[in-house]
Amino acid sequence: MQQRYLVGTGIVLFPIDAESPRQAIACLKQMIDARRHERRNAKIGMSLVKALDEGTLNFGVFDATRTHLLAGELFGEYQEPATRALADQLSALVPEAIYFSLPV
Repeated sequence: MQQRYLVGTGIVLFPIDAESPRQAIACLKQMIDARRHERRNAKIGMSLVKALDEGTLNFGVFDATRTHLLAGELFGEYQEPATRALADQLSALVPEAIYFSLPV
């Protein structure tokens, strides 16, 4: 059964319907990859395509209300549950209350 997740990278959150946090990341990666073939995309810039190609794009998966950081991908390594190391890389997206609830 699909759920709504918010998948963040850089400073942008994308609403994604998926069956799991891992699948939500995969869906966003597909969207970013598809961007390279589009002339314009208001939500996904070419910098995300470049970062995905270079393996430097980190992802955080939040619940639909952005009250929990459920999982993510840090330097290509999937992690569930998310850690503070991931939150450090996504500091613009992670509210302070979530940050301090994560394991060190």
